[in-house]
Amino acid sequence: MHEHLRQAVVLSLLLAYVGEAVQLAESHEGQSLIRDNAEKLCSEHKGLQKPLAIPCEDFLQKAIELRQSMGFSMLESRAPSEETGVVVAHHDEDLTWIDSVFDSPKYHIYVYSKGSMLPNITREHKWTKVWNVGREGLSYLTHIIPYYDQLEPNLIFVPGNAWTDKRKRALLHAAKAVVEGDQLLALGGFAPAYESNCDAVPDLLNFSIMKWCSALHKDPHADRRVCKMEASHYVNYAGFRGEMVPEWLRKQRGDDSCPLPISQFGVFAARRENLRRVDMDNYYKMHMSLNWKKNPADGHYMERLWAELLQEKIIE
Repeated sequence: MHEHLRQAVVLSLLLAYVGEAVQLAESHEGQSLIRDNAEKLCSEHKGLQKPLAIPCEDFLQKAIELRQSMGFSMLESRAPSEETGVVVAHHDEDLTWIDSVFDSPKYHIYVYSKGSMLPNITREHKWTKVWNVGREGLSYLTHIIPYYDQLEPNLIFVPGNAWTDKRKRALLHAAKAVVEGDQLLALGGFAPAYESNCDAVPDLLNFSIMKWCSALHKDPHADRRVCKMEASHYVNYAGFRGEMVPEWLRKQRGDDSCPLPISQFGVFAARRENLRRVDMDNYYKMHMSLNWKKNPADGHYMERLWAELLQEKIIE
């Protein structure tokens, strides 16, 4: 049942990415529109659907069936049953979407801004100005550490550009729906999470990143644009993971364990008790690793590590 639900979440957020047409899926016109793009979408996101062993030609129908079986929509908003903190990693993005997406008073908004603009939110929120270093992961840690003993039962972590980036918006829909549908605990206290299957684990552990071209800046000494990336102290993801994953969890999983849960794009929801299963010493270690450059390679490793750190293994 838990695995069924996990598959439904993964497939639903992928379906949401196709023009965010989840609600259209029940109409004939909507199905035709989605079907034209579903196989292409599925092929482009092999890393997401491959662990589910669902052929791309069956993607659309399987997604609709599983989504309907969940009993709640990825796009239909409702108030959460428990107090939920929303931690926003903000630079200079437009945050007016926060007012409508998180309109319930049970959502407590915390904005950590690294740019020059104040958050343009009208609803009640707590704003903190932070240094422009460490990517979104440092903003999340800047919240977790001081609030460790005062966290809400549920937390949603989201970058400020989540509403303008289709991939992040789909993840946000999924995370929010899981919280509002009271399904987060059933998913191991963390969602959405993908799994790197046994064939893919070696590549994941060997993953390293030397450049990231969304962080472009003008080279003052040449008529060109270059990718700004601060190299990691670690050779690859395995080195970062080995240092940051708590010893008890590392022993439980093992370095060559599979499948490994993976988080992407800095959008996820987590239960309070899952965040507290990592002790403060480990969070301080992560904070120190990120708190030095605007775009450290470690920030990209951290983006992937949240799921393994926080998701309890789901026992069928």
